[in-house]
Amino acid sequence: MQTSTRYCPTLRKTLSPTHAIRLTAAAVAVMTMLTLPAYSQEDGGGREQSHASDVCSNRTLSGDYAFRIDGTVFAPALALVRGVAMTNFDGHGGLTQMDYATVNGRPLSADWRPATGTYAVNTDCTGTAEINGASAPPLRLRLVVTRQGKEIYTLVEGNASGSVGVKRE
Repeated sequence: MQTSTRYCPTLRKTLSPTHAIRLTAAAVAVMTMLTLPAYSQEDGGGREQSHASDVCSNRTLSGDYAFRIDGTVFAPALALVRGVAMTNFDGHGGLTQMDYATVNGRPLSADWRPATGTYAVNTDCTGTAEINGASAPPLRLRLVVTRQGKEIYTLVEGNASGSVGVKRE
């Protein structure tokens, strides 16, 4: 059986198929990052202020959110990740997503990639999500929901990538 390798000019090294798959999986995870909308309100200085009376739940996230994904993946090798995603939250803890990402400027796929997953929003508007793509290991995210569910911030567990999602109106 013949294995192929791929040279990565940014890393100045050759990646084995296993490392390329791991790097791709990490990049996919970054692209799929989710966040949960926290109920907040701006104070007079333009800063967001949460209120004890504001309570979040899975219902806080409902509808389509456009995400911008940016970050760095450290393993198996340092790589810059960029992407976009459209994620639909069903308001009951389920999600579907389409994403398109690049690693060091190279597309991970020729077209949009579908994914499904689950999410859980805590009463304090923090939460978690897991995204499952067809060709990658599950991506685990930490979320914060803000602006009464209109915006979500995410961070992928285990690497330095995240995303910001804004609800489509």
